[in-house]
Amino acid sequence: MAEKKEPKKEKIERKKRVANPALENETPEQRFVRLGEFRTKGAIKRIMMLLSLAGPNYKSTDEQRKRIVELLNHAVEQVASRLERKTAAEIEVKL
Repeated sequence: MAEKKEPKKEKIERKKRVANPALENETPEQRFVRLGEFRTKGAIKRIMMLLSLAGPNYKSTDEQRKRIVELLNHAVEQVASRLERKTAAEIEVKL
């Protein structure tokens, strides 16, 4: 039996969803600052939550604690590397 092909659906143009209409005209730099501040505050808050693991309610080995620090340092290095690369790419060199 021959299979029936479904007609192609027309591509529907979707509007960019913006939760706050005031943000619709924000520049890429403004968006970077807004999201950078929000995400950095959230990351710091979550990192600070790790402090509770040093309390008397938890037992851990030196290796486990070192591993957590290594993972955090690695993540910070990745972020720094990506941000530095972006900044370097944006610098225009004129002779």
